[in-house]
Amino acid sequence: MNNRAAEVLVQGRAREAYWWAREAIIQDPQYLAAYNTLAVIYRRSGHFALAESSLRHILQRESSNVQALSNMVTVLGDLGRTAEQTEFAAALKRYMPYEPYYFFRQGELAMQQKQFALARDLFAREVNRQPYNHEFQFWLAVAHVELGEKAKALKHLSLAFETSTTIKEQGLYAVKLEKLRASRN
Repeated sequence: MNNRAAEVLVQGRAREAYWWAREAIIQDPQYLAAYNTLAVIYRRSGHFALAESSLRHILQRESSNVQALSNMVTVLGDLGRTAEQTEFAAALKRYMPYEPYYFFRQGELAMQQKQFALARDLFAREVNRQPYNHEFQFWLAVAHVELGEKAKALKHLSLAFETSTTIKEQGLYAVKLEKLRASRN
C-alpha cells in the first residue's frame, strides 16, 4: 500500500496517494516508511504542519532516520523556521556525513573493477543509510551473487522487490528472484 501511495503520488494524484498511505499505516502502524510517504504527500499538498507532525512521529521512534531528517529539513524551511531547520540539518549531517549515493557510486566502481567483496561492503553501507531504497538492495544482491552468497542475495533481492515503487520494477525483480531461486536447486 505504501508503494502504491508513492507510485500514484509520482503520477500527481496526491488525494489517492493519501488514502493508500493512510491505509498502509492502519494495516501496520509500526511501518515508519508509510509515515514518511504521508509527510511527502502532505508537503506536496501544502499541509506543512501535518507533514511536520508525521515526520516527528518517525523521529520519536527512530531519531537517526535519514529520510525523515532530510524531509524535516525541507518542511521546516517551508515553514520558515530556519533555526530549527539548521538543527535538523546538523543532525542529518551527523547521521549522513557523506552525500547521498556516495557509497552506492563507490560500489558501482568496485563492481566495474570486479572487486565484489568491496562492492558488497559499500552497497551494504548505503543500504544501512537508506534501507527502503530498492536500487541499493538490488545492487547489494548482485554483489552477493557474484560472491556466491545466494541466500544473502535472495534476501536483498526480496527487499528490492518489497521496496520498489512501481509495478514495472516489481515485475523485473520478480523475474530475477525466480531465476535466482531456480539456480539454487
